Amino acid sequence: MNANPPSNPQILLVDDDRLVLSTLSRGLSGAGYRVSSAESVDDAEAILAGGERPVEVLAGVNLPL
Repeated sequence: MNANPPSNPQILLVDDDRLVLSTLSRGLSGAGYRVSSAESVDDAEAILAGGERPVEVLAGVNLPL
């Protein structure tokens, strides 16, 4: 398994816990990923509506809709 992400892919993190977002963002950025963070589903939808197309979305399981 290759531990290096191909060509700096974009990841979208969605969680209502700022500590979780900060920790994951820092770790993934350090591993070479471009990271966008959203604190709600509405924020995530706005990011996607703005044209970002992440290769992966990581979302908290208890997010309020």
